[in-house]
Formats: sequence, C-alpha cells, structure tokens
Amino acid sequence: MTLDETLREIKAAMDKQDRTIRSVALAIGKHEQEVGQWFKGEHRPSFASLSALAAVVGLGTGWRRARRT
Repeated sequence: MTLDETLREIKAAMDKQDRTIRSVALAIGKHEQEVGQWFKGEHRPSFASLSALAAVVGLGTGWRRARRT
C-alpha cells in the first residue's frame, strides 16, 4: 500500500466518522495546517504520525508500512 493509498483510507474512515482534519490533528498533537498538507500531498507525515492518525480513526495495525511515492 502506498502512502497516498493509506492517506485515502484514513480520510475515508474520517468521513464515515464525520471527523475533521482539525479534530484528528488535535487528537495526535499536530497543527491542523500540517495534517491538511499531508492530505493534499504537500508534505509527508512521519511513520509515527501516520500510525497515530490511523489509530485515531480506528484503523488497526493490519495495514502495512506505506511506501513513499
């Protein structure tokens, strides 16, 4: 799974839960603008940040470490 695919999966989970970028950013201790840039492809999150983001929306550890694209 690529990083872009992983972010799309996380965004889909956020949408299902009516979670905003702001709410997940606050939950992982990041600025809303930074997290927004990840979803726009302007910046890449660290693996730790990506893992925290996935955990916040309830995605388990079943997804593999994303490849950078």
